[in-house]
Amino acid sequence: MKNIDCWIVHADETQKKLGQIDLADGLGTFRSFPWEREVNKVEQTGCFPVISFGVTPISKSSEYLNITGLEQKEFSVMIEAFIPTTLFGFIPRTKSAYHNIDGLNVSRVNEFIKQFYSLSQQDLFEWIEKL
Repeated sequence: MKNIDCWIVHADETQKKLGQIDLADGLGTFRSFPWEREVNKVEQTGCFPVISFGVTPISKSSEYLNITGLEQKEFSVMIEAFIPTTLFGFIPRTKSAYHNIDGLNVSRVNEFIKQFYSLSQQDLFEWIEKL
């Protein structure tokens, strides 16, 4: 299982780092977050609430899942992965993939969280490329 950090950015731009959490806590954090209240603040603040999950090992590779509340029970998900690779077998570079999907409901976001926790970095990269 991956070590995944989670942090929240509220509509008033305050941030809260939850530290490393497992899948059950990640799903619980998403479900219990006061999305409706936070989204209602967007007109005043101009900042959308976001829950971010991130995997950043010591190497230069990383993975992120950002969930943004757009409206009541409507979300945007952005998934990105950066994998170190080489060009011609010896020139270091980073291969990246990302995908953004708007207008998702709660159950679809739950699926994305589960995929993010369960797939290896390479599998996540390939899954993103197929989206």
